[in-house]
Amino acid sequence: MSLINLTSLANLSNYAHYSFMNDMLELAKANEAIVQNCAEQIEALEKAAKIEDDCAMLSNKSLATEVINEADSLRDRLYLAYRRMVQGYLDFPLEEQAMAAKVLSKHIADYNINVLDQLDKETGALVTFIGDLETEHKAHVESLRLNLIVEQLKAANEKVREYTHIRRDERATRTAGAMKQARAASDEAFRNLVQVVNAHMTLEGDAAYESFSTHAKIQIAEFKQNVMNKRGRKNDSEPLDEQAPKTSSES
Repeated sequence: MSLINLTSLANLSNYAHYSFMNDMLELAKANEAIVQNCAEQIEALEKAAKIEDDCAMLSNKSLATEVINEADSLRDRLYLAYRRMVQGYLDFPLEEQAMAAKVLSKHIADYNINVLDQLDKETGALVTFIGDLETEHKAHVESLRLNLIVEQLKAANEKVREYTHIRRDERATRTAGAMKQARAASDEAFRNLVQVVNAHMTLEGDAAYESFSTHAKIQIAEFKQNVMNKRGRKNDSEPLDEQAPKTSSES
């Protein structure tokens, strides 16, 4: 008889850990014998997985998000306005301004900033972009009297940068302990479910539980292999009881 061997889930990211538990829950609920004989254990795992999911949802919420969204929207409008203003000077009748516009237009093309890019990517690109406008292209910006819009663009970008850091700190502080507890509860509920299923297979034979048992062992084996490949470690066959879950920044 091939029973299900428990393994440590400590090295799974928060998202992968929840996905694993949710997969196991769905497999258990699809097995008629387990539904009949392990109702209490299924209910406990379902509750634990829900709490774990709630912790993950909480990590995506922050009071700083509203400020970030407003500042991001403002900087996008300012950047697009700056780009239009530079383009408008390309046909200016005075040579000095037309030449300044030509230089700044090439600068815009070189960076090719897309306001729809991922938040941090746009922030980083604008930091360097604005730095150029304040140094090597300062005279061109002044020639076209674009100082004010550049200053406002910098202020909006710095606000996005500042509150992004604030949000990251909030998430780390708020969710680390809660997620650790939620993962531990899910591990305990899964361990109890597997132990009861193993007990029934020992007493009754594994035929009625085969669909769950087979898929669970495949999932666990794949997890162990992935961890060994990523970490270069071979100690992931330790029992679930012997390692406490570690928190991860991934979620």
